[in-house]
Amino acid sequence: KENMPERKLADRIFKYRKAKKLSQEEFAYIIGVSFVTLNRWENSLSMPRVLQKRAIERILLTGENKEQTQ
Repeated sequence: KENMPERKLADRIFKYRKAKKLSQEEFAYIIGVSFVTLNRWENSLSMPRVLQKRAIERILLTGENKEQTQ
């Protein structure tokens, strides 16, 4: 049985990434994780840690990423 919050975050990550026309590798780089990590998040196989989750939420809400803030 899937955990609903995990699936919801996975769906939000996937939809945002697709809307921005980013590959998993590109989005993983933007948020500072490996492709494998992002893939596991999108497939609800694991969840981001608290700090990673906050960074992802900021990106999902504002579209801001580390490349824009440097």
